[in-house]
Amino acid sequence: MKSPGLVTIRHAPVALSWRGKCYGASDVPTELTAARAADAMETALGAGEVSFDVVWSSDLERCAGPAAELAARGRAADHREDVRLRELDHGAFEGRTWEALHDHATEALAHWGRSWETAGPPGGESARALERRVAAWARELDPGSRHLLVAHAGVQRSLLVSTGEVDWPGAMQLALPHLTVRGVALAALGTSGPRSRDSTPR
Repeated sequence: MKSPGLVTIRHAPVALSWRGKCYGASDVPTELTAARAADAMETALGAGEVSFDVVWSSDLERCAGPAAELAARGRAADHREDVRLRELDHGAFEGRTWEALHDHATEALAHWGRSWETAGPPGGESARALERRVAAWARELDPGSRHLLVAHAGVQRSLLVSTGEVDWPGAMQLALPHLTVRGVALAALGTSGPRSRDSTPR
């Protein structure tokens, strides 16, 4: 059976050594190998006859590895990577523990916490910036094809905001478990840009 539109599935949990650390654009390992993550994704996708024209991912291994594995197994005709599908870039916060940030970057962390929709960490990006690049990718998809996206949570949230399903505060409250499938209404993206709230910084 051919699955319509866009289906997303979150990557496997990151390795224990990265728990409690700030990561996004960093290429961090997961607790499952690419093959084992693909096994779990196959189970989540259900019936073996469900197939896609393309399986997409960022170029980061936690998404790209399982995506390539799924394509090799015949779940999709092609695997394509796009850097616009990376997780939120945390800039200078990347790789640091949240505890260290609270102790040694208190002011910068507090500013980000107050303005995270329109401002990012030092050298990083905001939620709105993430939304714009992900929506730009989504609007380029062939609406007549079937797409599977092995995704980062931030990318999944961005798509939900862009389609108008939720706003950013609502998106951040959603539980998006690892290795769980979620569909996206591509038609809701339109052609003129993401359906976000007023993008003027405030």
